[in-house]
Amino acid sequence: VTIAEATDFVNDRADALVDLSHVLEAARLGDEAAAAVSGALHLYQLKGNVVAAAATQLRLGKLVKM
Repeated sequence: VTIAEATDFVNDRADALVDLSHVLEAARLGDEAAAAVSGALHLYQLKGNVVAAAATQLRLGKLVKM
């Protein structure tokens, strides 16, 4: 995530946050996972990546329900 943050590749940065959310979820850190997904969603929306934003919105909804 830190490496991706230093780039201009918005989708890669968002992808890294989604990956981080999976790790955090596996570690039973649901709030942190949701925060990572929320950040990814913001980046996808900023980039205009509606497909990834929709998938990320669904993931966020599942994490919030946990």
